[in-house]
Amino acid sequence: NQCGPGFFCPENSYEPVYCCAGYYCPTPDQILKCPKGSECPVGSVTPVSCSFLAICPEGTGNASRVGTLAIFVVVFILLAAFFALRKSLVTKRNIKYRKRIEDEDDLPIVGGPPPEKHDEHRKFDIQYENIGLVLEHGVEIMRGVTGTLHSGRICAVMGPSGAGKTTFVSLLTNKAKRTSGTISINGRQEELSHYQRLIGFVPQEDVMLRELTVRDILMHSALMRLPAEWENAKKKKLVLDMIAFLGLDHIMDSFVGDEEERGISGGQRKRVNIGMELVAAPSVLFLDEPTSGLDSATSFEVCKLLHDIARENSMTIAAVIHSPSPAAFAQFDDFLLLGKGGRVIYNGDRVGATKYFESLGFTLPHGSSPSDFYMDVATGRVACTISPRFKPSHLFTAWEAHFAGRDAAKALQEAARSGTVRRPAAPRVDTVAAARAALVGTGRYFADVANEFREWVVDIFVVDKVRVLPGVFTTFWLCYRRASTQIYRSPANFIFDQLVHLVCGIFISVAVQANDYAGLFPRQVCSVAPPTLGAGVGCAKAFDQLPATGTFLSLGILFSGVIVGTSTFGGERVVFWRDSSAGMATIPYFLAKWIADIPRILMAMLMFTLSLILFFPYRMSLADLFLIVGCLYLAAFPMGYFLSAVLPPKSLALASTGFVLLWSMLFGGVTPKLEQVNERSFYAPLRWIWTISAPKWSTEGMCRNKRARREHGPSLVSIFCP
Repeated sequence: NQCGPGFFCPENSYEPVYCCAGYYCPTPDQILKCPKGSECPVGSVTPVSCSFLAICPEGTGNASRVGTLAIFVVVFILLAAFFALRKSLVTKRNIKYRKRIEDEDDLPIVGGPPPEKHDEHRKFDIQYENIGLVLEHGVEIMRGVTGTLHSGRICAVMGPSGAGKTTFVSLLTNKAKRTSGTISINGRQEELSHYQRLIGFVPQEDVMLRELTVRDILMHSALMRLPAEWENAKKKKLVLDMIAFLGLDHIMDSFVGDEEERGISGGQRKRVNIGMELVAAPSVLFLDEPTSGLDSATSFEVCKLLHDIARENSMTIAAVIHSPSPAAFAQFDDFLLLGKGGRVIYNGDRVGATKYFESLGFTLPHGSSPSDFYMDVATGRVACTISPRFKPSHLFTAWEAHFAGRDAAKALQEAARSGTVRRPAAPRVDTVAAARAALVGTGRYFADVANEFREWVVDIFVVDKVRVLPGVFTTFWLCYRRASTQIYRSPANFIFDQLVHLVCGIFISVAVQANDYAGLFPRQVCSVAPPTLGAGVGCAKAFDQLPATGTFLSLGILFSGVIVGTSTFGGERVVFWRDSSAGMATIPYFLAKWIADIPRILMAMLMFTLSLILFFPYRMSLADLFLIVGCLYLAAFPMGYFLSAVLPPKSLALASTGFVLLWSMLFGGVTPKLEQVNERSFYAPLRWIWTISAPKWSTEGMCRNKRARREHGPSLVSIFCP
């Protein structure tokens, strides 16, 4: 009468023993071999029917569910069929677009008529006066920049390193707050940022999703940024026309590629980079180093197409450019040359620059590159014939005199003789000012975030007077479609992700195959047991390996989930910055990316669960186990999203490993134990972390569920769960 359920106590036995694995004990004095089709783990009172996934001969203790291998085969066959069908549909779509563009296959590689001008192409003459910028700690970055960017013309912005060329563009577009100066548009003083949706900016780097095709990239940009009232057919026609104009028609179905997977050439990628802005039908276009990394022939082609489209569409174009070839430089109408400290050396008609510098004693040698010559003048590498004491800083005084209608050569000579040119003071290290600047910068960041959210809410209810972009639901759909294309474009990458979950599940399954919960000895036995036995395993605490199993489970799922989750946003941070600066609503973007990930998360849950149950002796329903695994994955993927958003790519892998180890082992509720966390004041400020910890809840859920399947022993709540 002292032997409880799950124990075998034959007559004249000294102490009870657990009913052996492969047997079951309906009464304490009876032990029977487990029948075929059932499994009998340690301490079984009745046989447990094997699932259809397991093979259970007579005497099975813990079943190996090798039937899951058949499910793996079925799943991968279905995936192969899905990707084959998708490839067929994509091929048909490509053929359709190819036929539509064949009508224009007589266009040259780069050239032909630009796409037709639309009503949205407004004329913008941008006048800027005394543009300046002084940083918080007193360093002057730019001063006194005055001039005009004309519609239908293209302006080259040049200068040595540190001259503020990119800063000039940022100040014009209000991306950086200038400390002095005014901007007028068509004679009316207002900020250019009011027309953000009509402004295109081409970054120096080819910022785009490299796993997409040329047409995918250009089509997405057009559908996101063209007026909402346009029909889709009109937008698609504009994209196809632009593809032909840029000379990309023969590679429009090719992947862009990157350093690891070769795709299109560097020159073609640069045209795609420019085309992403041109398909949005902008009225103003800024470019940062559009010819960097290109050979002279390709650089000329890029500058030529910019010249043509500025002329045909009355577009205002300014390009920050470095050392263009003579042929490429000749495509520019205007020329802005900045010197050190962001001051003007020359600003005006490109053709007139040669005559201006000749008047200052700098004669362009025959056959030399004009752009290289002007850069040499700006850096003091060309001798001045009218002033042997010439220094590059004297050019600022000369231009100010020329702009005011005075003799520039005379002003340069006077500045050289007097040496009165003001030089910017060397910046002082001011800790207080630097700290104040950091605080101000942080405040501006959060203010920008709040302002962006406010603008998104306003856009939902208020019609934009400049250009009405697609609504929230259309933006969500376009971002979702692009995200799905990214996920399913490469079958190899998708299957590799699933293999990560599969292998992690197998590793955990092997590691915990002997872990189980056997419960406590009968209380009647413990009440008469010697002190050593009464304070040991069996009486004071159960034979319980479930907490360790929960830790292993959390480690496996968080590792695989975080690693795969970091790829959702981590590889396109700069793409997001570019899209959001062009007016993309961020909330629909993030929702679309997350929802597009749901099939991948569900597949990960399936792969991990099926591989886990190969050897893991779970005593709960398969649905409950799948739910626990699923909840962990739903926590792991967002962890990967967060880490990829806040950490640089180079440190992401190492930081993710540390994060998973910390979250699974320290905040999993096993070490330290929950009762210690709840009782010791040391943990009081951090208890909320355990409250929100997914590993803690998954371990507790598994323990409660598995313990409920046992018919003997005390409640596990008193052992593990608070």
